Amino acid sequence: MLSLDQLIRGKVPGNAEYLAARLGVSRRTFFRLIEYMRVELCAPLFFDTGGNRYAYEFEGRIVYRFLPYEMIDAKQAKKILGGSSKR
Repeated sequence: MLSLDQLIRGKVPGNAEYLAARLGVSRRTFFRLIEYMRVELCAPLFFDTGGNRYAYEFEGRIVYRFLPYEMIDAKQAKKILGGSSKR
């Protein structure tokens, strides 16, 4: 995901097939990444047909941070553990 973010920020032109190959993932995985970024990270992604590239509607930054497991609430834990929130 961070590699895809770098390609987008670098304004690298290319469609889904090209960028998926560049990232070493399948086209389907590429679209899953795009969807995850849009829905879960609220990334304002779109495909700019004029520039033949994926772009952000406005500037921002994707930031990941590490949280100790004890600081994750039950809803987040359920999502991480695939439905189980037992610790």
